[in-house]
Amino acid sequence: MADHCLWLLSGNVQSKVNELCWIIIFALFLFKFINTNFSQLFNKQKYQFGRIILFTVIMGIYSTLQSYYLHGQSLIQGILPQRFMIGGFFLYFILMKYINEKKYGMKNIEKIFLTIGYCELILYISQYFLINKIQFLQINYTMRLGEIRMNLGAIGVPYVIFYSLNQLFGEKKSWKSIVSIAMGIFYVVVIAKTRIALLAYIISIIGGFMMWKKGGKKKIVIFFLLLTLIVVLTQTELFSYLTDGLKGIDLSTQTRQLGRAYYLKKILSHPILGCGYINTNNVAASRYAGIYSISTGIIAWVDLGVYGLTFFFGIVGLVWFLVLYGKLAMRSYKIGCTGKQTYWMYMLYIIVVSPNSTGFLWYISSTIAFVIWMCLIEKEYRDIIMKRKN
Repeated sequence: MADHCLWLLSGNVQSKVNELCWIIIFALFLFKFINTNFSQLFNKQKYQFGRIILFTVIMGIYSTLQSYYLHGQSLIQGILPQRFMIGGFFLYFILMKYINEKKYGMKNIEKIFLTIGYCELILYISQYFLINKIQFLQINYTMRLGEIRMNLGAIGVPYVIFYSLNQLFGEKKSWKSIVSIAMGIFYVVVIAKTRIALLAYIISIIGGFMMWKKGGKKKIVIFFLLLTLIVVLTQTELFSYLTDGLKGIDLSTQTRQLGRAYYLKKILSHPILGCGYINTNNVAASRYAGIYSISTGIIAWVDLGVYGLTFFFGIVGLVWFLVLYGKLAMRSYKIGCTGKQTYWMYMLYIIVVSPNSTGFLWYISSTIAFVIWMCLIEKEYRDIIMKRKN
């Protein structure tokens, strides 16, 4: 079900799969925890992020009420679109229960996550080269920088890249890691052509290398390899497009800037609880969100990251976001200090893209990927604490 079923299904079938996905998650959640009267959910030792996850239910309720009072949007219209976000987040409890109870639970989950990423790379790169001959993925591609752009939102690719870099930093055989990194960078630069992601990868790679404490001669070799990679990336058309965006001279960036300004104005009108969760099927709510209020493009909250989050959920939601990212950053940094940089690089990546993207709030596939990463961090961090105590 992850990543739109790798784009192998048609849109109508995929929509049904998305519905099935959150229903299965809630069913499993009830099956696993109903006998405990849900008391385990508040156990900080077993579920370090449990209270943060449960707070999404409160966010869903008050954002629904806000939309009702501010826009006359029905309660059903307010809560229904949030079933994917909340359902995806509740997968956290199921995965952590599995990880806590199974000896190799964490390794199994990580293998699944990596397998998704490898499948994405193979399928998407293959489709890119065969696009003019055969189209086996259910996608609509666009043009950017004069070439085909397939922005598929691959959920496992970032983890594959950072996992492979961490393997390269360590003692593992490096050729498989180099191939995986090369495929990942090819996807980002040539296929997806996502400039904020390019910037995020450059910063993450630098951040991961700076935390690498050992390595000797190998570190010198890796340094020049990474330096060469970064120099090559800065010579691409995508990097030039990125600098245009930073200067605010292209249409896409101008649209986002106008969208941020519009949202900030609305947020100041309702700062604490935000403007409510907008359902695009409600005319009044959509008009308030200003979707078509500018001439340069569409104001889309999915492209405005933390601004969209705050517009929907207010300062309360922003604080929730900062607490969540703060806990993840602290844990990933401490794990990185032990020589495992995968989580730290991933953390830097999602921080850099957050002004433009908080996909885990809008797409259940992105929520699932975020939850898997969160569970891996929690288990890894807990193991570090246990080793220190012993």
